[in-house]
Amino acid sequence: MSFDGRSGLRDMALGHIQAAGIDSVRTEAGWADVEPTPPGAAGHTYNWNGMDRHVEALARKGQTWLPNLKAPPSWARIGGSCGRRSGIGPGAIAAFADFAAAFAARYGVGGSFWASAPADLPQLPVRIYEIWNEPNWQPYWCPTPDPETYGLVAAAAGEAIHALDPGATVAIGGLALLKTSQHYGDGRLQGMATER
Repeated sequence: MSFDGRSGLRDMALGHIQAAGIDSVRTEAGWADVEPTPPGAAGHTYNWNGMDRHVEALARKGQTWLPNLKAPPSWARIGGSCGRRSGIGPGAIAAFADFAAAFAARYGVGGSFWASAPADLPQLPVRIYEIWNEPNWQPYWCPTPDPETYGLVAAAAGEAIHALDPGATVAIGGLALLKTSQHYGDGRLQGMATER
């Protein structure tokens, strides 16, 4: 809602969350939202405006962000028709790790967002980072789950974040609870069971 102009609805929802005594909110931190174009000769170009609005809204309601880093930009996706739910290929792992590091440098402990924030904004830096969501399920790692690549993605992002904040907690994406591995028509893997 911070990205699509629904700030009133966002603030109402955050007010209800605050009134319930909850002090943290888990939402997507979409890579596509801040780096829609691939890095060029000068490196990465990030646009943090939408995320800044999101983080400020959370902090004004006393909420610490539990970001879920995912949603690759089109240039880093492996699934042409998968959109933001695409997985990423080996060639985009380093760029995703760079995004994770830049994200931590902005919103984590000692981050540039907090250094330049208004004096009345509560300082609630990100301390826990979740890498992806349900990467064992095709709707979130499309077109098919790939545990080897996801493992490399999570490890690279974790190393990049810990290089900036050794005390940060970096978690793998929550797994979809699938009791059996599932396939669809053309034989591609749709989901990987969490129990064997």
